[in-house]
Amino acid sequence: MLLSACAAVIEPEPTPEIDLAITKTVQTAAMADRPAATAAEAAVLFRAVCLDQAPDFERSALVLNQMPEIAINAESGYQHINLNISFSLEGGEGNKRCTMTFNSDDGAAAVEAELNEVLNVPGIISSFSPPPRNRNLNIYSITVQAAPPAEMPPIEPITQ
Repeated sequence: MLLSACAAVIEPEPTPEIDLAITKTVQTAAMADRPAATAAEAAVLFRAVCLDQAPDFERSALVLNQMPEIAINAESGYQHINLNISFSLEGGEGNKRCTMTFNSDDGAAAVEAELNEVLNVPGIISSFSPPPRNRNLNIYSITVQAAPPAEMPPIEPITQ
């Protein structure tokens, strides 16, 4: 009879899905102006949110929800609260993509070099857009998505 009181209660191990299941309140107020990001700051965030979750980006929203410095705005999506960086997750089956748009005072060559440092993920294609010339805006955009599967060349019948 005394042995039943010694039974241990085993709690389930936390899983990454449970750990990342943090929800945030969607804000409706416009985001205040935030300072520009450095090229290095943008590259680190891009890697964590988009590249480390490639090629399907299914966990990108969970990663963004876990970051305390990210807010969700009803009109503009995922926004960094301290830097002028935003993320967009789009697409359906076979066309998923992750986009980061950010303001940086670093030159276009420095920004592209920093992003290229982290773009070594097989199976994705990327599209980088530097700011338009002759404008005072330094808004960059980079998108990654799964590369389409390589097509096999047709097999020619052997004729003798």
